[in-house]
Amino acid sequence: MFRPPSRYPFRPARPLLWSPEEPNLHLLTVEVVRDGQVTDAVGVRFGIRDFTLDANGLTLNGRRYPKKLIGVNRHQDYLFIGMALPNALHWRDVKKYKDCGMTVFRNAHYPQDPAFMDACDALGMFVIVNTPGWQFWNRDDPVFERRVYDDIVQMVRRDRSRPSLLMWEPVLNETRFPAAFVTNAVRLVRRETRAPNYCVCDSIAAGADVCDVAYVHGARRVSSVRGADAKATFCREWGDFPDDWNAQNSSSRVAREWGEGPMVAQADHYMNETAWPSLKTLCAAPPSLFGATLWHGADHARGYHPDNFFGGILSYGRQKKYAWHAFKAALTDEPYVFVAHEFAPYSPADITVYSNCAYTATWLGKPFDPAQTKFRYWEAQRLTYDGAHPERQRQAVLKVRLPDGSEIVKERARRFARIDLALDTEGLSPVADGSDLVALTATLADSEGTPRRYAREKIRFSAEGPAEIVGENPQETRWGEAVVLIRPQATATPRPITVRAELVRRGEYARQNGFLTFTPGLASVTTGHAAAGDARRLRAVEQQQKDFNVAD
Repeated sequence: MFRPPSRYPFRPARPLLWSPEEPNLHLLTVEVVRDGQVTDAVGVRFGIRDFTLDANGLTLNGRRYPKKLIGVNRHQDYLFIGMALPNALHWRDVKKYKDCGMTVFRNAHYPQDPAFMDACDALGMFVIVNTPGWQFWNRDDPVFERRVYDDIVQMVRRDRSRPSLLMWEPVLNETRFPAAFVTNAVRLVRRETRAPNYCVCDSIAAGADVCDVAYVHGARRVSSVRGADAKATFCREWGDFPDDWNAQNSSSRVAREWGEGPMVAQADHYMNETAWPSLKTLCAAPPSLFGATLWHGADHARGYHPDNFFGGILSYGRQKKYAWHAFKAALTDEPYVFVAHEFAPYSPADITVYSNCAYTATWLGKPFDPAQTKFRYWEAQRLTYDGAHPERQRQAVLKVRLPDGSEIVKERARRFARIDLALDTEGLSPVADGSDLVALTATLADSEGTPRRYAREKIRFSAEGPAEIVGENPQETRWGEAVVLIRPQATATPRPITVRAELVRRGEYARQNGFLTFTPGLASVTTGHAAAGDARRLRAVEQQQKDFNVAD
């Protein structure tokens, strides 16, 4: 005879509240005991927090949250492997955005792996969870709508107990759906959850009034939001605004290998743009606009347009662009200084520094003022080779002193002398289970380890020990680097892995190579040329983009 499960209310012995600053988690263990023996058990980590979203913004655990929630939209794809990320890569992804001061993700545009949600719970990142869908509504077949409702129910049941959950986006992204659909979607969310729960929808969408929070877009709309408005508001996509939706050109879209000038322009676009929402305009908006997510966090390929997206603050393999450092300086409190300049012969005249603290600096032995001091390569070169005056040689660097007395020295790269290898673990060691992957970066450097960003070589990787190299091999360097993924194979005992990188070209002075050895832990197509495509469908997508990204 079936017996419905009983409910046992409980209280944690020493409850601690969850927040982005203190993401405290508790462990609930449920055991099945038979004849005094545990026959089954399951452990669930959970967080305790309470919040409200209203015209005054976000109130978290009884206190008005003191700053805007700033973050990124996130596609669950990665260099070489597409959507098939192991758990550790989700964690490392979240850690990178957390480290530059961000506090919120918007899933784009589907619920993402539970491992990603686990990482957000543990590291302190809010998440907007989305119903899967993008720019399509089937008006001819009612089965489509029923299946969307089923997606909503499954999505809510999976993630409704997450402390990282901020809002549900139960509608389909940038889609012309009927108003009744929004009413039904919100009703399903309310049926499957307990307060606090909030639903969000574009303010211009049919039926948007039934949602608790409104998405707003465009600089004029963001800046005109009034604190007395009845709803909380959020800017779901900002920063990336192409010249037109067909050509897709924008100063926000910059590949890392394009160099210093373009990357500085991208960072300035995200920080200071006035014609469109930027970090400056968002932070100046009234409290009812409580947050925003950049489109998009990382570079990625797209299915609907021939051009790849280069607007990320991270590259395909999650290498940092200058914009990442600009966000870290703008959003974090711990003293931070980053010099966005490579001191190469063709580097910009302006030396850009991102900082959140007071600092002193000297350049060519004189006080450095970022508003006035100019980069003069040949003057630095003359000092470098002034062997008769060693004290002058030491002046050919930019030396920055932080408030704690530590120093940052930035100097030009000299002769290419070595290949430096580094694992991108983000503090989470790779595991020898046959599924984990960790990025490995090979950097062209001089004898002192200064990267030669503008050097170009082809590098071949090889692995000794129980490991597989995943990715393009050999490959050309970009921005002085080449990136592959390392997959440790499953082993019964820890075994060391050595990865080597060498130049493909040969010659007496071209035999530089590098190696890195680590020991992982243990774990409990079709090719050819594409046609131009259906112009009618491209115009439809273009119109949808215009509808949902208007300037006013």
